Amino acid sequence: MGDCMNRIDKTLEESQSILGLPPIDEMVYVCKKKDGHGIVVEVRSSNEHGVPHAHVKNTEGTKACVIEITNSAPVNQDSVKVLAGNRDTDLKGEIVKWSKGVHRKSGLNNWLQLQVSWDSLRPD
Repeated sequence: MGDCMNRIDKTLEESQSILGLPPIDEMVYVCKKKDGHGIVVEVRSSNEHGVPHAHVKNTEGTKACVIEITNSAPVNQDSVKVLAGNRDTDLKGEIVKWSKGVHRKSGLNNWLQLQVSWDSLRPD
């Protein structure tokens, strides 16, 4: 998994540099379902408005859903607030499991890192 993560990080850094944008650390990417949760959770940095939210994709890059970033991490599938897209219970279960994990760069709980990422992109 480390090699795949390094390739993804390098590609992100190169893309951000080419576009003249600041680096994005607001993403968690798992290469294979067997190595993690099989989802990508990201906060986008361009023209995002409205309720705090994150975009969830599967590892193939297919958009799965948009979830609300609530004050508390989801504790079960019913507490995942899906704003748009797939409301599948298995997907929501993976989001709950992911939310309890630790962000590999910051060392923060993944859900807390998601909140910090949203706040850092929208300081007002």
